[in-house]
Amino acid sequence: MPGKNKDESSKQNRKNAYGEGSVFQRSDGRWVAKVPLGDGKHKTGYFEKQRDAEKAKRQWLNDLEQGRLVTAKDQLLSEYLEYWLKMKKTLVRETTYAHYQYFVETFIVPYLGHIKVQKLTSDMLQSYYTKLFEERQFSANTIRFIHSIIRGALKDAVKWKRLPFNPASDATPPHDDRGEMSVLTLEQAQRLLNVVDSMKFKCILTLAIATGMRRGELLGLRWSDIDWEKS
Repeated sequence: MPGKNKDESSKQNRKNAYGEGSVFQRSDGRWVAKVPLGDGKHKTGYFEKQRDAEKAKRQWLNDLEQGRLVTAKDQLLSEYLEYWLKMKKTLVRETTYAHYQYFVETFIVPYLGHIKVQKLTSDMLQSYYTKLFEERQFSANTIRFIHSIIRGALKDAVKWKRLPFNPASDATPPHDDRGEMSVLTLEQAQRLLNVVDSMKFKCILTLAIATGMRRGELLGLRWSDIDWEKS
């Protein structure tokens, strides 16, 4: 018989090193699938039926051989993004990190932070983008930036074996096909600000005119978001 090729031998060695795993029944009737990961660690799952436990064990062993097995415990997206930001802080420019932190804390965590990372789906992300676009009136560019943050963070989660795949890869941020927006001339903008009595609305209008931010973005701002020292 011809000898095994290098890849097959490597997979077999890895399987032998970790063991074949096991399936057994608990006293409460549930079935347990267990696969050793090395260093005394195990991947364990609980199932109502024996065949489901056997199927899970086979899948885990296959993923382990392919280097795709997720070994991290379930974690909320808010917790993971907090960790991800800490990792990014030393890898990107200070201004880039500040943008990441602002959008994560203001626009991502309030909507998706309660979802466990491994339960996040492309459908959830698609619904989230649609809500920002249609209900909160976020611009398409802003949503695409939010999408790039989520996609990058989850790409790192796959690399760090926290996810088997990136759900953001199958979600698409909306395109703005509502046509070119009419804008005020400088004279019209000055006239508008002159007739506004409320300081609160004058601040909002000034920001809207100066930055082009949408209503949802403006209403999400806090005084703490302003860097007074750097203007």
